[in-house]
Amino acid sequence: GGALGWSRRPTDVVDVARPHERTARESDMTAAAFSAAHAAGDAAPMDLVPHAKSAGVPEKKSAADSAADAATAARDKSKNDAKHGKKSKTTKDDSKGERDDDDTRDAKLSPVERCEKRIRAAKRATRSELSVSGGEWSKNGYAFNPDVLSTANLGDDVPRISAKEVSVREFRERFENPRLPCIITDAMDHWPAMKTWTYDGFLSRFGNQKFKVGADDDGYAVRLKFAHIHHYVTCTNENSPGKVTAESDDSPLYIFDGSFGDKDGSKPLLDDYDVPAYFKEDLFGVAGEKRRPPYRWVVIGPPRSGSSVHIDPLATSAWNALISGKKRWCLFPPTRGLTKPDLKPKGIGLDGESVTWFRKMYPKTRSHEWRFEKNFPTPLDVVQNPGEIMYVPDGWWHAVLNLEHTVAVTQNVVGSGRFDKVWRMTKRGRPKMSARWLEKLKEKRTDLAAIALQQPRRGFESADEKTSSSSSSSSSEESSDSEDLYEYKPDAVRDERPAVCDAVLREMAAAREKRRAAEARAAARARARREAEKGSTKTSGEKNRAVSGTKSGSESRDSVPGESRPDGAKSPKSPKSPKSPKTKKRTRDVEMADA
Repeated sequence: GGALGWSRRPTDVVDVARPHERTARESDMTAAAFSAAHAAGDAAPMDLVPHAKSAGVPEKKSAADSAADAATAARDKSKNDAKHGKKSKTTKDDSKGERDDDDTRDAKLSPVERCEKRIRAAKRATRSELSVSGGEWSKNGYAFNPDVLSTANLGDDVPRISAKEVSVREFRERFENPRLPCIITDAMDHWPAMKTWTYDGFLSRFGNQKFKVGADDDGYAVRLKFAHIHHYVTCTNENSPGKVTAESDDSPLYIFDGSFGDKDGSKPLLDDYDVPAYFKEDLFGVAGEKRRPPYRWVVIGPPRSGSSVHIDPLATSAWNALISGKKRWCLFPPTRGLTKPDLKPKGIGLDGESVTWFRKMYPKTRSHEWRFEKNFPTPLDVVQNPGEIMYVPDGWWHAVLNLEHTVAVTQNVVGSGRFDKVWRMTKRGRPKMSARWLEKLKEKRTDLAAIALQQPRRGFESADEKTSSSSSSSSSEESSDSEDLYEYKPDAVRDERPAVCDAVLREMAAAREKRRAAEARAAARARARREAEKGSTKTSGEKNRAVSGTKSGSESRDSVPGESRPDGAKSPKSPKSPKSPKTKKRTRDVEMADA
């Protein structure tokens, strides 16, 4: 009952009144009840509220029914989106519910099955064009081809120097200022990383820490726990229920993480190494850690992983310190006309992976056409060993292939000798950051700030520069400017190297020689045919001239224009050829031009 003693109407009593009479009576009762309840300050009884259907308004659903309908609609929409390849948009509550469902399903899986589930998801995210379950990650069979990681007949073209023997000043004069690469030894022996940076060491210290292994189609980072990465790179397919390990992948996943120094979980890695003396001057550091572009990465990868050909961004140089394993490097000096389309052409099956570039594009850079027809330099080859630091100057195209399980750390640096170019590139590529950088330079390096202020907005020296907005050294697409281009002349040792370096090059050389021989034979046949046609034409022309000469001689003897014939009549004069109307026009044009 309510405040006025309202009682419920028995549910078992059937109202037999006519519909319009029942509706009118209920409406009158409801109006009276609402008036009385309002006067008493109480709510009207629910039994006296008109039925929705009888009142002609939509029936109000309960909260449970609304939630069920919403769930059904969301499920139908997700099915429709999946059918048409669309990404579903979920709210935080929906995504939380989905995560809870995933956690519930994952709880039924074993630890290894959960680990491999995460690995499969990372593979799909980083390379969505490949089917994981369909075996497309190993479709080329690179893991079972010994030539892929072969270094037979590979040159050692980059000089090595010892950090104990070469001073900082000498290094700048010999390598930094002329922009020449080199390998530095005896500079890492005291690093704690030389003992602790192993796969098992990372597993014990950072097993639950996530590291970046790639990016998805939208550019977002894809990360995996190191425990999952350890399983991926160390287990074999025989020990893997889902066979998702790196053992058979053409181009396996690998760590290329630039945020390890900013996270509490992985920040202790900064204490395991120090910057070599040659690279202590880092002008981007003046802007501050939060303002400067990304500049350091920890790199951990299995065989056949690596970075495809690229140039480091913003005209920065780079050093790469190898803790363990071996890396193969291929470097191209800055050369006029050598651009990305030349090194990464379309139509030869390149997919952005390092191993594919070395298999399909590298042999072309050793060909006769590359060097003598296109006038491009042959690459510099070198294998980096553990405990060595590779120095890559700015503007050098380079590609890296891991020959073994490798662990390394790399940083991009800016020195005073290349500040002018770096400033131009940064001012165009990162205008806001460059403005803050200039303010810091005015406080700490007034000499460089003066250089920056004196540079024109867009001068001749920067006419050919192209700026990349990429912050990762493995994806930059810059080209050198005109003032930094020079002709590279290989030394005598490189000229004496064999023309091929592996089975692929030998096959290409044989096919090329066969093609050239066929072209030479075809050219010889065409030349002989042209000479034969020329000779026959000459013979027929001489005969025609002889015949025409005989006829003209007889005609001239018979009748000469303007002379008397024996019979006393004059021979007719030869008619004058009418002058072309264009002749007068051309004459007038010449006279007007002379005037």
